[in-house]
Amino acid sequence: MESLALLVSLILLSVLLFGPIALACSFASQKKWARILTFIFGSLAIITGIWLASLSIGIGARLMGLFALGCGAYAIYRRRIS
Repeated sequence: MESLALLVSLILLSVLLFGPIALACSFASQKKWARILTFIFGSLAIITGIWLASLSIGIGARLMGLFALGCGAYAIYRRRIS
């Protein structure tokens, strides 16, 4: 059971970090690698945020999913404008 709890915590940690990493990359310079990393992490944040927000397990998980979704969408939107 401890390994299952560890797996769940690693999955939730990755879901919560994809959005802020995408935001940090979107504020980076105009280099090509920053654009690529923003798109990769933003896409992962959007996909995992939708997945987590659509689960029927509780309001806390839904809010975490919406946070990841919002961060990823804003990062990609910000990078597309600039």
